[in-house]
Amino acid sequence: MKKILIITFLIISFLIPSQTKAVEQGNGLEVKSPNLYVDIIILNPREAEDLSLNEELLRSKVELALRQNDINILNEFSIIYPYNLNIYLDVIGNDYFKAFNIAINFQREVKYYNKNIDYRTAGITWIRSITGVTSDQKLILDKLKNAVDIFINEFHKSNNF
Repeated sequence: MKKILIITFLIISFLIPSQTKAVEQGNGLEVKSPNLYVDIIILNPREAEDLSLNEELLRSKVELALRQNDINILNEFSIIYPYNLNIYLDVIGNDYFKAFNIAINFQREVKYYNKNIDYRTAGITWIRSITGVTSDQKLILDKLKNAVDIFINEFHKSNNF
């Protein structure tokens, strides 16, 4: 009798559809639509100005590359499209050479579940960084373009628009 109950239970458990939701592993760049808010942060503006680098120049380069690749730029952060592309430039040095770091990250809403509670917060789900030394702005702008191109490529591989 015990064997019959076990077999019956196993058969019924296979016949009843599962109520669990499939979860897929992503790279954090999957979005509903290609609408991004872009934030440009220069950590040492005076050092960057020594190389004629400012927010307007960086923003124009970044936004042009994104638009040319069918990624829409939002004028302000929106709760409807909560995707941020944050670009940080840090420059430090002397009159002859400047060390620089370009960090680019993608920030989005992140949901998680713990102890029967659903949580939502903003989180960085993708990041790249480039460091170098230069005496002029050309290398920094080239590396910025490389970083943005890597983002665009990864973004498009993750989404089908």
